[in-house]
Amino acid sequence: MSEPAAAFAPRWASPPGETIRAALEERSISVEALAGALDRSGPWVHRLLDGDENISIETARRLAALVGGTVEFWITRDSQYHDDQSRVTADKWAMSLPISDMTAFGWIERPDTWQDRIKIGLKFFGVRDIDTFNSKYGSLSSVVLFRASESSSLDLNTVASWLRKAELEAQSLHCRPWNPEGLGAALPEIRTLTRKRDPQTFLPKLMSLCGDAGVALTVVRAPRGCPVSGAARFLSKDQAQIVLSARYLADDHLWFTFFHEVGHLLKHDGQRIFVDQIERGEAIPSSPDEKEADEFASSLLVPESARTMLEGIKRPTAREIAMVARKADVAPGIVVGFLQHEGVLGFATKLNGFKHRYKWVGPILGRA
Repeated sequence: MSEPAAAFAPRWASPPGETIRAALEERSISVEALAGALDRSGPWVHRLLDGDENISIETARRLAALVGGTVEFWITRDSQYHDDQSRVTADKWAMSLPISDMTAFGWIERPDTWQDRIKIGLKFFGVRDIDTFNSKYGSLSSVVLFRASESSSLDLNTVASWLRKAELEAQSLHCRPWNPEGLGAALPEIRTLTRKRDPQTFLPKLMSLCGDAGVALTVVRAPRGCPVSGAARFLSKDQAQIVLSARYLADDHLWFTFFHEVGHLLKHDGQRIFVDQIERGEAIPSSPDEKEADEFASSLLVPESARTMLEGIKRPTAREIAMVARKADVAPGIVVGFLQHEGVLGFATKLNGFKHRYKWVGPILGRA
């Protein structure tokens, strides 16, 4: 015995007004006459025809008397329209998600149909419908402080997907309650981790030190449409989170981003989500909070005692870079990145060879 065919689910929504208009034309009834029969104003009738007014039982009775059909037909026609409209809205929402990258990164299973795409998207976000998604994530633009260039193409639903993946990963991490003093005390030890080349060596230790201070650290590859470097937020009053994207796959950028996000956690509003697009060689208008986080990161990575060694040097040599790095107890590539940010070195310098490079192997960040 063959399986029953699946119920047809259109990817469009036809308002009852289309059926009403066809019936009016067939019977040579004007819209004005319809308004009189329904005892409604002309604007209200036009909204009904456009699908912006619901058909009540009373309206259904009057329609049945004027153009035919039964009360049940018009109530069912209206209900079906709203069901179809919800499905069309959900389809449009699912199409806005970075499904291809989410599948390639192993975040979700590959959908076979457009209906699967909706179901898988809702499951990924842990919501039952689009209204629930909107209530949870729809206000993202009002609670997130974006640091981004005017030319960037940040897509809110893609950013939400990236943040949601980080949230899911945080659920499996062991974290103690948020302890800002403990995080501050761990920063000198964390800084020494910059000297290690392989993320698979330093990330577990970094995650452990952060977890002891109540910070869930996750490194999540960003899908296309989400050109971000990192984010800082509080998942609850007792747990903070830092998310890194390893966007430029280089140690200077990754570590600057990490300490920048630490600056947000320690110094700024815990009710907001900071999403940062930290560029190399591009000036982005920054808020006072962003400038403070920048200075916090720079002063930790290359403290004043190390900077004084660079005073008066217009063209630092490899030997001088190495000496400053030893003084700061950081990797030499971070000093190179600092000098590029300060405009002392160009971005095409041969000293870029000091930088540790990374690569993605699926969802895993490793040494290049």
